[in-house]
Amino acid sequence: AEVYPAAPRSPLESATLFVEALRALDLSEVDRELLKQLVFDNDVHLAALHEALLDDQFSSELEKELLFALGQADTANSHLLLSDVISDGNLGPVTRFGSIMALRQGTSRIERSVADSLLAFAQTHAIDEDGQMLADSTLMVLGTIASNTEDAGLESRIANALLAAPTERDAMIAMNALGNADSRIGAEIIAGYLDADSQALSIRAAETLGRINADQATEALRSGLGTEQRPEVESALLRSFGSKNLGEADLSVLFARTAATEPLVVRRAAIQAVGEHAQTHASAKQHLREV
Repeated sequence: AEVYPAAPRSPLESATLFVEALRALDLSEVDRELLKQLVFDNDVHLAALHEALLDDQFSSELEKELLFALGQADTANSHLLLSDVISDGNLGPVTRFGSIMALRQGTSRIERSVADSLLAFAQTHAIDEDGQMLADSTLMVLGTIASNTEDAGLESRIANALLAAPTERDAMIAMNALGNADSRIGAEIIAGYLDADSQALSIRAAETLGRINADQATEALRSGLGTEQRPEVESALLRSFGSKNLGEADLSVLFARTAATEPLVVRRAAIQAVGEHAQTHASAKQHLREV
């Protein structure tokens, strides 16, 4: 396919004029196309929006649309602005969370310096509930960005955050983020937590592997079911294993766990997992009739 060059930008003469032009859009219904064009043309002035947001110069509706447009812009300058807004405790949680959601729209890899800033913020321990929610959300969105942009370097750094997590809670958040990256490497690292001393960590690992599409995730769940003795962890493994594309041999593993001699939590999870395949496997449908 023929590749066309990007249209030239036509920035306004100053950042002040850019902010004024944006404020002029602050009507009952924002013109999204005009907003998108203003953001595109004035990429060089985007840094000025940080101060404008601090000064509360835009209505909540325009601010929401502006953050969305910044996410669509997907440039080094928009990444930097959104990162600065996310990390700025002087801004409200709605603005900061909107910036997190905007950042995940991009298809371009975020710059190393921006990733550094966001990872540092994500690994802080906030003094309030909103701040902690924002930090956790940032790390999880970084996992999604690593997947969407196929950024192995960013994924590796999220994996390091998991391996170096100082608390169980930190490990769970980092595990969710690595799961969002949805890759073979992530599956292999998360699989190492299936036999953790902490039952909660093992359950989270099993649940996260269920969301990863790589074959390594299915194999880790299959292996875990062969050795796990803790009923609650086993039930999590069964639910996740049941969500995968399974053949008859794997279904027989699920069938065995539906026996009346199994712990109730295991039996229920196995029946649920078998049910996932009742529409595609006659043997699963027949087994459910017999249970």
